[in-house]
Amino acid sequence: MKKIIFTAINLCILISSCSTDRQNTDIADSSILIDLDKIERKDTVRTSSIFRKVRTVILEDNDSALIGNIDRIEVFDSAIFVIDAGIAKRIFVYNMEGGYIRQIGNQGRGPGEYLHMTDFCIDRDNRHVCVLDDAKKRIHRYNADNGKYAGSIKLPDDVSVNYIACNNNRFYVTVCSYDLSQRDNMMLEIDVPTSKFKMYISAGQYNLGWNANAFSDFNFFVSKNYPFKYAGLYMNTVIAITNDSIYPYVTLKSKDWVKKTDLLPEEEVMNGASQEVITYKKNRMERIHSYMESDGYIYFEYYQRVESYPVIYDKHTKEIRHYNFLKNDLVFGKGTPDTKFYYTTPKAAYDYLNFDRLNRILDGIEDSTVELASSLDKREDIANLDRERFVIFEYEFK
Repeated sequence: MKKIIFTAINLCILISSCSTDRQNTDIADSSILIDLDKIERKDTVRTSSIFRKVRTVILEDNDSALIGNIDRIEVFDSAIFVIDAGIAKRIFVYNMEGGYIRQIGNQGRGPGEYLHMTDFCIDRDNRHVCVLDDAKKRIHRYNADNGKYAGSIKLPDDVSVNYIACNNNRFYVTVCSYDLSQRDNMMLEIDVPTSKFKMYISAGQYNLGWNANAFSDFNFFVSKNYPFKYAGLYMNTVIAITNDSIYPYVTLKSKDWVKKTDLLPEEEVMNGASQEVITYKKNRMERIHSYMESDGYIYFEYYQRVESYPVIYDKHTKEIRHYNFLKNDLVFGKGTPDTKFYYTTPKAAYDYLNFDRLNRILDGIEDSTVELASSLDKREDIANLDRERFVIFEYEFK
């Protein structure tokens, strides 16, 4: 039985599920409330205060590995899995030094082929690479060791699926329902052995009534040492998911967090009234991203309009530190290119330079507005890199 835990400030998860055996219990001891309005925002936190060192991985480029962009990565069993959903429409596998190993999956209409790859994840319990296919409404599974097709799981037809993660033999898929009056849930949970599913987290309760998953970055945060986490667009709460409970884990409080009255009507955005900025009030905080957790601290950033602000919570002292800026002094000696943490393991966090970010950095190096840190490994290789190559940075936690 999976229990739903409520906070004392009425932060509840409204559930619409195929079962009704849910129980409400008291607030979990691990729940953390952060009032951003009461914390002085300091100027800068440096990556060197969080990480011991950074390692550069330049992905091999050859006729078999014609990668066009990086949309997301996962690390599993001493290999890096990279999805290029928009250009190559494949998953590429590299060793930890960036050497090419194999491709996984093909686009098509036949058995074992995906029609519209939207995301992927690693099912570590069964050693499967799993592709989320919105067009076919399926999760396609492939053997992580050889890439062979291993079967598919059918998804409901009345939702659009966006992102996927796997934890403790369960898939979690972010969904947007076509008819919110019938189903307004944001997350689909699928039991891998049985393929049975349940729906969680009401968009009306947590997402301002929006189908906002379609506009969000990847918003699952997985680490085998800590509860599985989820935070969607407009959500001021990081949700923790364990084998038997779902509960608010970190909640942000601020008078500037986006409200439903701040948003353009959904139909106006869908019709092109606002292509880049959904909210129209400049000072609103909108979403949590780059969530990381270690034994000592929790790190995340939140967006306020187009700016991003780091927050660090010390798990031992309960101290909360709030900053204007993250300076990546482990990678850059001059300039302030953005840094994002897309994936974490218990030992490291990972940032990847997709086509646009890499080219902005190379442009900065050419016009002397950006310099790489003198201690960065492969410094000269990056500075002279072909613009069709791709780079991953592995940050080792202190």
